[in-house]
Amino acid sequence: MQHPDGAMQPVANTYDPITPQIIAEVLEPLHQEASTNNSLVTTQTPSSMATTQHQKTQPTKTETEEYQESLQYIQEQAQKDNEQLRAHLEEVKTELQNAQSELQTSKTELQNTQSELQASQTELAQSQSELKTSKTQLAKHNSDLQYTQTQFSQSQFQLQQTQTKLTKSQSQLQTTQTELVQLKTYLQQTQGEEGLINYYRSCIASNPDDIELYHQALTIKPDDGQIHLQLGNALVRQNRFCDAIVSYQTALQFYPENFEIYLELAKTFEK
Repeated sequence: MQHPDGAMQPVANTYDPITPQIIAEVLEPLHQEASTNNSLVTTQTPSSMATTQHQKTQPTKTETEEYQESLQYIQEQAQKDNEQLRAHLEEVKTELQNAQSELQTSKTELQNTQSELQASQTELAQSQSELKTSKTQLAKHNSDLQYTQTQFSQSQFQLQQTQTKLTKSQSQLQTTQTELVQLKTYLQQTQGEEGLINYYRSCIASNPDDIELYHQALTIKPDDGQIHLQLGNALVRQNRFCDAIVSYQTALQFYPENFEIYLELAKTFEK
């Protein structure tokens, strides 16, 4: 390239792989022109060929400068294109890196989502297992409740039967008590006090542990030492030792010489 002061500026020796291709494209017409000139040489006479050869070997200064300027321009354009390509390549690399970063982020998010999904599936399986267990327990509770209700119904039926029997027994007891009062009245009217005592002695012989019979008999004849003795024996059988001692001591008041009363009283004191 020509310097402003007229001197030739040396061309920088920069190599780029694209530059030879561009130079070849620019010089291709010159090569074609040279081929055409070579074909013309074959048709020229020796004198004309010599003239032409002399002209080629003596290029003008203007053509050389134009050629160098063209070459410099081509190199500059090639360098600009190369810089643009490099800048574009850097942009592509940057976009690729961004895309790779986004891809890595997406992969991480996908892995997190898969982990959350797996955790949700595990929780769902646990919930289903717990639900199944709850259903089993509920079925068992329902079965137990049904069994309890059945037992309750049976108990109510039995209670109703018992209440019916109790009502019937109470009615029978009332009838018996009425008959007993009538019998006592009849015995007292026909046989007097001794008849009633004989009646109670008969009842005591049949039910020796019925304490109430003794008290009823003693109400009619409180000085009957034999009944006091039998009452003491009944109380001993029921482990009511203090009451038995009182009954024995009362019996001794009416039968102080009765050896059996002393013997039973001594046995009771030992207990």
